[in-house]
Amino acid sequence: MIDRPRRTGARTMLIIDDEASVAQTLGRAAEECGWRPRLTATGEAFRAAYRAEPPAVVIIDLALVGTDGIEILKFLAQEKSESLVLIASGFDRRVVEAAMRFGTEIGLDIGGALTKPVLVEDLKCALAAAGR
Repeated sequence: MIDRPRRTGARTMLIIDDEASVAQTLGRAAEECGWRPRLTATGEAFRAAYRAEPPAVVIIDLALVGTDGIEILKFLAQEKSESLVLIASGFDRRVVEAAMRFGTEIGLDIGGALTKPVLVEDLKCALAAAGR
C-alpha cells in the first residue's frame, strides 16, 4: 500500500501556470494571505516540486502549454494527494465546474475555483471557505 503524502505543517502552496505574470500575481496573493508559494510553469516542474515537498494547497491553471490541468489533476490522484486543490482559470464556468467535478470524482480535495485575473480577496475567500 502506498502512503498518502502528508500535508506539511507549513503553509505551503504550489502553483502551476505557464503565464509568468499570472503565476507571479498568484504568488504575491498567496504571500499576502500568509502562504509560502512555489511557482511552476510546466507539468514536469510541477511534478518534481510536488514530489519534493507535497504542499497544503495547489493552484492549477487548466490551460497549460505541453499539458493541461486535467493531467495535473490525474497526477495528483495517482500521488494520492491530500492537498487542497483550487482551479484558477479564465475558461467558461461550465468547463471549470466539469474539471472540479472530475477532480472530486478521482478523490481530490477540490476547494473551489478562482476566476482569472485572481484577486487577493478572492484567494483569501477561497482559502477561508476551505478552512485554511
